[in-house]
Amino acid sequence: MRTIRNVVLVIVLAFALIGVYFLARHFFSAPGAGASPALYVEGMEWQDAPPLPALSLQIDNESQLNVFQGSPLIITVREANPRAANAVALARAHAAYSAQIQEQVARGEITAAGARPMLELARHNPPVRMAHIETADRGWETFIRFELESPGGAPQPLPWPLRLLSKTVASGPESSGQIDYALSPEDAAQVPAGVYSVVAVLEVPAGVAGPADLWHGRVASSAVALTVYPSPARPSPSDRAKLNLARAEYFSVIKDWGNALSSAQAALAADPNLVRAHMAAGHAMEAQGNSAGARDAFLAAKSLFEMQNPTSYEAPRHLIRKIAELDALAGAQ
Repeated sequence: MRTIRNVVLVIVLAFALIGVYFLARHFFSAPGAGASPALYVEGMEWQDAPPLPALSLQIDNESQLNVFQGSPLIITVREANPRAANAVALARAHAAYSAQIQEQVARGEITAAGARPMLELARHNPPVRMAHIETADRGWETFIRFELESPGGAPQPLPWPLRLLSKTVASGPESSGQIDYALSPEDAAQVPAGVYSVVAVLEVPAGVAGPADLWHGRVASSAVALTVYPSPARPSPSDRAKLNLARAEYFSVIKDWGNALSSAQAALAADPNLVRAHMAAGHAMEAQGNSAGARDAFLAAKSLFEMQNPTSYEAPRHLIRKIAELDALAGAQ
């Protein structure tokens, strides 16, 4: 058994060394033409990759969607720092790997001399550098714009009147900033029917003054494919449910709870099996102080979710939490 364990240990260490080798090849640069990163340890340096923000865009939490004219839209832009996040993740992996090697040395499974090159490689970590995109007097929302892509043509500014709802800023290398915008039902009704390719752009021009670590440059999100259909003259129950659900979720985001509840109820009148409409009704009733009605709505949403997703491995945690909160509130009264 001891022999088998030693063989397994050798195999595990071999794979670990291979992993460190490829990490070194990817991240390290050693001076001198043809120098092998796998063999070069002393003086090993990280390549100085500048910070680079990454931008993502969603409309109604989707990257591709179809709506009717008059359907309100929630447009979400997120900014992250993947290079910085990867550097933190690699440093964390190196720390765990070093701890494992040191434990094996303590148990006598590896000699100190054999462990030294592995520990030396794991000791080198890339710098963690975030892309800072705000100045003392300008938030990053002032550097965001939206464009419409057109095949074979130059992008055009998005002409829709968007309302800024909220903004957060990335607080660390593994967090992200988020900006939410809204297109109201009234303004959405003025958008011509058609197919749109919407892109978010973050651009901090070189001439913008700010702190020494202010990032300058331009990045764009992937496009969201949005198809706007003419509002049907005689909407089917499914059409009415879809349009009223969109309105309910829009009014929920802007905290217009009266319209959120009436729109959710209209959606449920057209289709009583809409989980999201029950959730919107629950949130609206909770905000209006109707805890009993909210609990019933969340229970209905949970029951429908479980019926419609019988093989789901993921529980509806939000609904479970909301029901528990309302039960606790009822018990305290």
